[in-house]
Amino acid sequence: MLHSKPLARSTALRALAEGARPTLAILAEVSGRSLRLLQRQAVTENWALRTMTRGDDGLRLRSLCALLLGHLEKLGHELLAGGKIDKAQIDGITAMVRNLEKVEEIMRPAEVAREDQVQEDEQMAGLLERVNERIIELAHDLAAQMVTEKSGAARSH
Repeated sequence: MLHSKPLARSTALRALAEGARPTLAILAEVSGRSLRLLQRQAVTENWALRTMTRGDDGLRLRSLCALLLGHLEKLGHELLAGGKIDKAQIDGITAMVRNLEKVEEIMRPAEVAREDQVQEDEQMAGLLERVNERIIELAHDLAAQMVTEKSGAARSH
C-alpha cells in the first residue's frame, strides 16, 4: 500500500488546515518524518506541547471522521460525474476507515465508563441532597426541642 502514503499525508495536511490540533502524529505525517524521531526531537528541544484531556479524544475522532466522510463524499461526486478513483485511494480510505473503527472500539469502553460515572455521580448527588435535607429537619427539630426545654426550665424556676 505504498500509494496510500500521499493520501494519508494529504488528509493530515487538510486536517491541520481545517483546525485539527497539531499532534506529533499529524506533524510527522505531514512532514514525512518518523513519529519516533519527531517525539525525540520534541523532548530534546523541550517543545511546549499542549497536553490532551480525555474528552479531546472523542472530539478528535469525530473531526477525523468528518474529514474522512468529506473525502469519501468528494470521491463519490467525482465518480457520479464520470471520474475514476484509483486503487491506491480506495485502499487508503479503506485502511483509514478500519483504523477509525478500531479506535472507536477502544474508546467505547472509556466513554461507557464515563457515562456510568456521570450517572453514579448524579445518583450520589441526589442521595447527598436527601441526607442534607434530613439533617436540616433534625436540626430544626432539635432546636425546637431545646427551645421548649429551655422555656419549660425557665417556668419552673
